[in-house]
Amino acid sequence: MEQQEKEQLFVATCFATSNSSSDPWLIDSGCTNHMMNDQTLFKELDKTIVSKVKIGNGDFISVKGKRTVAIESLTGLKHISNVLYVPDIH
Repeated sequence: MEQQEKEQLFVATCFATSNSSSDPWLIDSGCTNHMMNDQTLFKELDKTIVSKVKIGNGDFISVKGKRTVAIESLTGLKHISNVLYVPDIH
């Protein structure tokens, strides 16, 4: 008997509870790439890496760089590597 694979998707939102003026984060464990539209959060950014990504509605939007994002959490500074800089993602 052939076993069928189940597709699973996990999505959660996280809203800032401090006096931070940053936008809320959307966390998607099924994403192909980590993406960020705020250039100021990049610790390093290589703007020579350009491409396009396909979003949920089928449209393509421009990638204008890639590198490491630094995020301050309750337990300290966290680094997320290989994040795409996508200015037009909302």
